[in-house]
Amino acid sequence: MDEIYTDDYIEKYWDRHFPIAESIEPEEPEGFVNPGEDGQVRQIAEFLAHLDDRVVRRELDRHYKVRPGIERYPREAMFRAFLWRRIAKERSLLGFHRLLGDSPFEALELGFKYDPATRTVRIPSYQALWHFGNVRLDVEELDELLDAVIRENARLAGELGVPLGVGTATDATPLETCRRDRTGVWNGHYKLKMVKVVITEDVGTWLPLSYRVIGGNDGEGEHLVPMLMETRDRVGPRTMEESWFDGGFTSNENLAKTHALLGLKCHFKITKDWVGNVRYPRDGPGERSPEEEVHRLYSKLWEEGWYHAGVPLWYKMRCLVRAGRYEAVAMHFRNAYMAQYEESPDGLLDAYHVRNNIEGVNGHLKDHYGLEDTLNVVGERAITRHVLWTMLAAHIVAMVRLQHGVTDNLLSTTHLH
Repeated sequence: MDEIYTDDYIEKYWDRHFPIAESIEPEEPEGFVNPGEDGQVRQIAEFLAHLDDRVVRRELDRHYKVRPGIERYPREAMFRAFLWRRIAKERSLLGFHRLLGDSPFEALELGFKYDPATRTVRIPSYQALWHFGNVRLDVEELDELLDAVIRENARLAGELGVPLGVGTATDATPLETCRRDRTGVWNGHYKLKMVKVVITEDVGTWLPLSYRVIGGNDGEGEHLVPMLMETRDRVGPRTMEESWFDGGFTSNENLAKTHALLGLKCHFKITKDWVGNVRYPRDGPGERSPEEEVHRLYSKLWEEGWYHAGVPLWYKMRCLVRAGRYEAVAMHFRNAYMAQYEESPDGLLDAYHVRNNIEGVNGHLKDHYGLEDTLNVVGERAITRHVLWTMLAAHIVAMVRLQHGVTDNLLSTTHLH
């Protein structure tokens, strides 16, 4: 930190916040400079000071009983401080409290107030920080805040010509739990006591768009469709076009719903026991194609209110899916996918391997936002709060850039210190 506190740095901050007679004229705030541009390095607090936090404040105001500005520790400053903690990968809340106390200029940038009586920056107590991060913003409140932030980023990105959610990828990543945390279970594949975090992300920007925290040995497949539907609600119903996922998500139900209900072009892993051109037996000679099976099954539902004669295949498939008849619909799409593989294996595999992108974002959240390294809490709700703060930090870093017209490397923290 010694290199940061140069005379020029101190004078600039002092004049900005506590002007004296010689510097009473307010200075224009410095313009936004994207960290990493032309080798520029920025402090985290300075970077967060460029956030237009109106969307965040609307959510925070709902969890305070007093009007903004009356509280001792400004709500937007508390929120920025917790983001700073996540980006700085400060593991301990006590260590974070000490860091704030040792960084008065950063605290001012975050929005904390100067107390003329004591001539110090008013730093929140450890108890105030704990209450904000565990009570005022618990899992439900953080979920609502993340939802609002994702929607705002989707709007900003769309205006800049990089709409979120056009292509999504979904995968689960292990999260090693604390040694004595009973929430974590031993997973023989990863050789860890762990939980899983299932993430749906935008393949173009690496922004996480939906998440689930599940048990270390729980199957992730059942979460695919709810997460994609949640993503669609956040980014807009006409935005999503393609989706990538691995063999853990390729149940008949998932294949039928993602194709027939969500209308997505899906890329998935072909498992060893799959065969191409699945057919169904007839009562007499010959076999039925999946399309013929769809027609047959649909005709048996003539008593349903949504039944109509002469409707197209896609309508029949949607009706079957809503009726819980998944297999024939799934085989219709799986046969077509297998035919593509037989015709051009390399081309299909190249398209599927875009999924590796999500392994990159999982690693990025672990390496740059401390998703795993800073996990030192116990219990399912505490772990979920930890994941939510990680997601929020990533989205706020991206939001600052999007608000200033930057669309590249939205999640990068390489040049933030």
